[in-house]
Amino acid sequence: MDYDVIIAGASFAGLTVASQLQGKVLVIDKKPIGVGQTSTCCTLEWVLKRINCLDTVVQSMSQFVIHTGPRAITYPLPSSFCTFDYAHLCKRLWAQSQATFLKAKVLGLRKGNRVVTDQGEVSGTYLIDCSGWRGVLASALDSTFAQTTRLNYGIECEVPYQSDHIHFYLRPAGKKREIIWVFPYGDRSRIGIGHYTGYAPVRSRLIDFLVEHGLSITRVHGGYFPYGFKPPVVGSVFVVGDAGGQCFPFTGEGIRNSVYFGLLCAAIVQRILHGEISLTEGLRTYQRVVQEYQRTFWLLHSLQRLLITLPEAWVRWLFGWGSHPRLFPLLWRAYETVISDRWLPVPHNR
Repeated sequence: MDYDVIIAGASFAGLTVASQLQGKVLVIDKKPIGVGQTSTCCTLEWVLKRINCLDTVVQSMSQFVIHTGPRAITYPLPSSFCTFDYAHLCKRLWAQSQATFLKAKVLGLRKGNRVVTDQGEVSGTYLIDCSGWRGVLASALDSTFAQTTRLNYGIECEVPYQSDHIHFYLRPAGKKREIIWVFPYGDRSRIGIGHYTGYAPVRSRLIDFLVEHGLSITRVHGGYFPYGFKPPVVGSVFVVGDAGGQCFPFTGEGIRNSVYFGLLCAAIVQRILHGEISLTEGLRTYQRVVQEYQRTFWLLHSLQRLLITLPEAWVRWLFGWGSHPRLFPLLWRAYETVISDRWLPVPHNR
């Protein structure tokens, strides 16, 4: 069967794109919609408001605390973060779409935009890769695409632990540094551990942290998340979200970026479908806008490298300096407005 648009991947980026498109759209994922959470599911509250998903919020937080050794530094947030229910959000986005869903594993791509799955082949006039860091469609066109992805690694579990604030614990790991996070989620919290620059056997250290707080490990989820910008266009395929490495280094924030670039991609593809611009113009526009953010990603990558290599005393001084009441609002404004509400394309109302 032929489709106007085929989207590989049904998580934040893929469902955001699907929720905006009109036409004959197919979304493909190996898992049912709302199944297979790997994310902490925390983002700025206005991001969910922008995609009509505020009803998925479980808890909002207006402060975060960074623990460096014995010191705890509290940062008041000008804009609230929130944790949300992954399955609810995915189904909420899906309810806003007019797309068809195919539960299948994408295996490759053939000439004529024929997407090969374990359930057969489907073809689409336009293709969008939202399949996560492996970038299955982009990798089918460029065998080195996934191999060059720079990855961080993290796992987490959900435990009965209440808090009003987000917490980050910076801890040494050999010559580098790991981060433990606590994201409140109603009467529970999502507690995890992240390792910069690749895989590390972190489960035992997560267990140690939980034991310190009188908790036991539960079912673990997580995995790799990218920290290196990748080409937003491969051949005639739009690449969105983690597939394009559009997750911030240093902070690991990826949901806001997946939503932003998903809305941007959808707006461009819809113009192509309406005959307002050509595919070539659309690909060029998407690539140009995305690549405008390369400098920001480079800066955050530099901060990530400093965080994992600087001596402990320097890290404490750096975070203490950044918490100054006159300085932090400026730093926060610079970070938040890189991809902010005023730059997001206006979603279609359905």
